[in-house]
Amino acid sequence: MMENGHAHFITQRSRQIDQLARVPEGRRAEHFLLHDLDPAVRSLRQAAKLKYSDDGVQKLVGDAKARLTRLRDALGALHGVDAGEFSCSRVPAFRGGAGRGGTAAAVVGWQS
Repeated sequence: MMENGHAHFITQRSRQIDQLARVPEGRRAEHFLLHDLDPAVRSLRQAAKLKYSDDGVQKLVGDAKARLTRLRDALGALHGVDAGEFSCSRVPAFRGGAGRGGTAAAVVGWQS
């Protein structure tokens, strides 16, 4: 497999997707973080501690470690947010007049 890096990458991602497809949808994010991303981050942290004779390799490993660590932090933060706490939608502002106070009653036309 290693003779053809592209085929190896595609095969590994295909296996990863098949494995995630077997996990219930509600647990896929946690499963991906714990079983795929965390081990990769740990491996890169260990690899970054090694001394390489080629500075280019040292930089490449360090950059990959930083990239995966940022990805892990971002996905972990998104996964940790409860759906009720996070919304991309803005809260609707009612357009009531000054006398109506902008309440729901003003929207439906109730008079007090």
